Amino acid sequence: MPAIYTPTPPDTDPVFFFSIVHIYVEGILFGIPNYVCELSKSESFRAKVAEQPCVLEDVAAAEFRDFLQCLIALGPEATKKAEELGEPPESESDDGSRVAYMRRWLNAIKLATHWNFEDARRKAIRKIHQMDDPPLKLAVACKYDVQRFLPDALRDLADTKIMTPLNKEDYEILGLDLALKVVQFREEWNAQTAGAGDTPEKDRREQLIETIFGAEFAKGVEQGELENLPKLFSCPVAPGRRRAQRG
Repeated sequence: MPAIYTPTPPDTDPVFFFSIVHIYVEGILFGIPNYVCELSKSESFRAKVAEQPCVLEDVAAAEFRDFLQCLIALGPEATKKAEELGEPPESESDDGSRVAYMRRWLNAIKLATHWNFEDARRKAIRKIHQMDDPPLKLAVACKYDVQRFLPDALRDLADTKIMTPLNKEDYEILGLDLALKVVQFREEWNAQTAGAGDTPEKDRREQLIETIFGAEFAKGVEQGELENLPKLFSCPVAPGRRRAQRG
């Protein structure tokens, strides 16, 4: 009887051999390299995905896909397939779809913050910083504790030479409570600026912010002023989306 040949299993590379983690989201099965999950600083998330198969609740498949595209570089074919699934383009100007581009990075910062993926969160913050969209930046600053966005976003929202009045989309992004405070701040700031007295501008602005938004918000603005955006972000800001006409 001839001997049965049994091939010897090859040795796996200690670095470049990745196991695949299977994750179900809304009934859709995702397979991602295990090292991606290990980037999370959240012990609860890593423990969750260690349960195979893993089922993630309270997250949409589209959100998860946007998040993964922030973590994993895709080739041309995969990028094309993602676009067919309704995903946004790589830059805000590729097809004029500002809302789609914005959605990608909002989903990315949402899940990166929730699951404590520090690098993905920083990448999402850089991308959002490039968007010339003060309402979006203010909403992100408040919801995801990005204090460096607060000073410039609030200043631009108050400046009638820069921003037109809030529209329906801005109200949806900010939420009614925050949007109404922005409107109040804008009106009172411009009224005070028109009739400025002896109080220095910085002091008047700080007092008005604390009165309208509260002490914690005012502290966040102060902290944001201490952070130097040009040193943190080297990419240029994208062209304005709806600048007011200058006289």
